[in-house]
Amino acid sequence: MLLSALVSSKRNNSPLIALFQEYSAYPDVLYNVWKQLFHVAMSLQPAGQRPNETFIRNFMDLIDKFPLPKPNRDNRYEPEFLQPLCGNKGK
Repeated sequence: MLLSALVSSKRNNSPLIALFQEYSAYPDVLYNVWKQLFHVAMSLQPAGQRPNETFIRNFMDLIDKFPLPKPNRDNRYEPEFLQPLCGNKGK
């Protein structure tokens, strides 16, 4: 629901996306944003219609603010990246 509002085609949501960027530090949030983003975007566009400029701007801004993590030289992610927002530590 939140992603649907952020990539809306009705208004520019750059300020809201910038506020939501704070949560990009958590891997579970990043995972769910990337997992759901395509499906949310496709469900918001009527079949056969091209997206408008506002939708494209919101979509690209969200992609820009939520980068994919980059592994280190050993193809492993840094330990600080692996700390989830939700969950029990040590379990």
